[in-house]
Amino acid sequence: MKERINNVINAFNIALLDGLYSSEEIISIIRNNSQLKEVFTEDQLAHEPLREIMFGGKDILQGNSGNVLFELIRKKIDNPYFRDHITVLKILETMTWASMVNNSKADEIESLITFFEEEQYMQITPAVMQRVKKCVAGYEDFDIDTYLVDETV
Repeated sequence: MKERINNVINAFNIALLDGLYSSEEIISIIRNNSQLKEVFTEDQLAHEPLREIMFGGKDILQGNSGNVLFELIRKKIDNPYFRDHITVLKILETMTWASMVNNSKADEIESLITFFEEEQYMQITPAVMQRVKKCVAGYEDFDIDTYLVDETV
C-alpha cells in the first residue's frame, strides 16, 4: 500500500508543479479519500504548504505514478469547464523526459506534441484534443479511489 500511496503522491507532484491541479484541489482529493487521510493530518493540510508536506525529497520516477497522472489528466479534460489545455500538453511532455511512461507512450506523446506545434501551429484544435483524449484513455483503473483499494490494479 505504501508504494501505491507514493505513486499517487508522485502524480500529485507533477500535477501541482505543472499547474494542472491547484493545492486546494489536491487537498480536497486527500480529504475525500480514506487511505490518503491516514497519511496526512488535518493540521498539516490546514497549515503547512502542500509542497512541503507532500514532496520533500521524494523521487517522482517510480511505479505507476504516470498511470495515476494519466487518469488525473483524463478527469481534468473531461470537465467541460476546464480550459487550460496547454498545461495538459506541458505535463505530457514532462512525463516523457521524466521517464514516467514506456517507450511507445513516449513516442505517442512526442507525436502529439509535434502535431500540435508543427501541424496545428500551436493552437488547441479539436484534432489536438482528440489526440490528447486518446493518449490518456484507458487508465480508469488508476483512479485514486480504485487504485488505493484494488490490489489487482
